[in-house]
Amino acid sequence: MKTYKSAQLETNDFRKALSGDLLLPEDDGYHEARSVWNGMIDRQPAVIAQCEGVEDVIASVLFAKSNGLVTTGGIVSTTGVAGLTLEEGIGT
Repeated sequence: MKTYKSAQLETNDFRKALSGDLLLPEDDGYHEARSVWNGMIDRQPAVIAQCEGVEDVIASVLFAKSNGLVTTGGIVSTTGVAGLTLEEGIGT
């Protein structure tokens, strides 16, 4: 299984395509966004896309597929922002 570093991923066009935020490990807010209520889970996704609509979700899935990443998440916050994490793995 490949390990992705954000520097290996071409995120500029992806960031421009999103209405929401795109968080990489070196970005402010990344560590807060990746934390979950169960402190025993400590995943560090390659990218966190904070989707604001259907178009953001589609762009995120296409980005994941083209980079061999696995999409996880789909949690919607009380503000209506969906989170989608893109992790290393085999994309389909």
